[in-house]
Amino acid sequence: MRRSGVVLVVSLILALAGGASAQTGAGFKRELAKSHYETGSRYYQVSKYDMALAEFQKAYDLEPLPGLAFNIGRCHEMLGNIAEAIEMYEAYLKAKPNADNRDIVTGRLETLKKKLEEQKKKEEPAPAPAPAPAPAPTPEPARSSGPPAWVGTAGWTAVGVGAAALLTGAVLGGMVYSKNSEYQDGLANLTYDELNAIADSGEAYEKAQIGLLVGGGVVAAAGAGLLLWQMLSDGGDEVPVAGLSPLPGGGAVSLTGRF
Repeated sequence: MRRSGVVLVVSLILALAGGASAQTGAGFKRELAKSHYETGSRYYQVSKYDMALAEFQKAYDLEPLPGLAFNIGRCHEMLGNIAEAIEMYEAYLKAKPNADNRDIVTGRLETLKKKLEEQKKKEEPAPAPAPAPAPAPTPEPARSSGPPAWVGTAGWTAVGVGAAALLTGAVLGGMVYSKNSEYQDGLANLTYDELNAIADSGEAYEKAQIGLLVGGGVVAAAGAGLLLWQMLSDGGDEVPVAGLSPLPGGGAVSLTGRF
């Protein structure tokens, strides 16, 4: 289709120019529409389609003639405005169903509609990628059925405290033995009150000794029991061996062992 043939019929100019140029409202609008049409035609001939579109649109707003609708559609097509071109071509055929160029415009419409569909498909967002499968849960390590971790610490602490108590009781045993000797040696030359003081002191030492030996033995035995429990639960081959051996002075004892 030649450019000269796109800007439609000469009769459009005659229709706009027809009649006397009376200074009525309708006549003024027609003259103004004609001016915009002619300006748009000049822009179209030099391929300034955006400026031609603006002028044709002004003319169409004043006088909505079918030929102007066609020209607006043609400008939109040249500018790549496919949807707007389709709209104006359809408006043209609706206003002028028996147009001489109907077959040509119908063919342009089919081509433009196909382009519009392809354009829409390209603009559709790509489908979101499928989410990555969740990682398999890490199996928890099997919990040991043995004693809790504090058992070993508590066992060694109890053994140490019990051993300290037994050692202190042994020292007090020596002091009890010393007081007994002092009492026996003073029977001949010490007063009653002095002997009484020595006896009371020795008795106090003895009570403290007994308490420490009994308490220390119980605590040490409890600690040894905890260590034995831990060792057996862990499957150890060596079992703690603890024994009481006599210390010199008053029958006191100390803790010994092998692990």
